[in-house]
Amino acid sequence: MMFVCAREQKQLLLKCAATTLSSKLVAHQKEFFSRMVVDAVLSLDELLPLNMIGVKKITGGALEVGRPLVY
Repeated sequence: MMFVCAREQKQLLLKCAATTLSSKLVAHQKEFFSRMVVDAVLSLDELLPLNMIGVKKITGGALEVGRPLVY
């Protein structure tokens, strides 16, 4: 069985998130959104489902002002 430290796990998640965002409309800000997504996922308790994370669109707001919402 392979054990990965928390730092390595987070780096792997950041790479996966950045790869996923590369083809999206937010590709030019993929580092920002990768960190946002990974931080939101890691903030959940192990028993909470991932659909507890959402993103709220604010008309006229800048992309960089976004914050993950955990319901």
